[in-house]
Amino acid sequence: MTALSVDVDIRSDGVRISDEILWAFILSVSVSGNPNDPTINREKRDRISEWVEYIMIGNTYWALSEKSRIGLFESHHFVDYGISNLVYSEGWEFGWSQAAGVRIVYFGSYKEGGYYIDLGGHVRITNRHFRFGAFVQLGLFGSSK
Repeated sequence: MTALSVDVDIRSDGVRISDEILWAFILSVSVSGNPNDPTINREKRDRISEWVEYIMIGNTYWALSEKSRIGLFESHHFVDYGISNLVYSEGWEFGWSQAAGVRIVYFGSYKEGGYYIDLGGHVRITNRHFRFGAFVQLGLFGSSK
């Protein structure tokens, strides 16, 4: 599961930072309900909460090599520039962000955790802009043990 996802949009009139993590948190907490409520099926609630989080901020990795050192990835999330646009006195901007590419794990493995480099393409579509491009991204991941 992705813990944090933001888009940074550098424009001629300033920098905008997306704040969709707030929406994902609010929706996840709303779906989860009161953890002390005995009438709520905890397993079902957790499954629904995981799907809401995946739809809002999700990613997938498909290993192509032994020990998962090389693979394909996709990452997507809802994009919202509400707070940034308030600072610049602009209207609400929202949309979708999608990235895909090749991931090379250069230290560790998906069973133990480690570091990786992504090479890919990115598309961001909002009610105000359409942006696309290529990127190189460094990252780290933990173990699911």
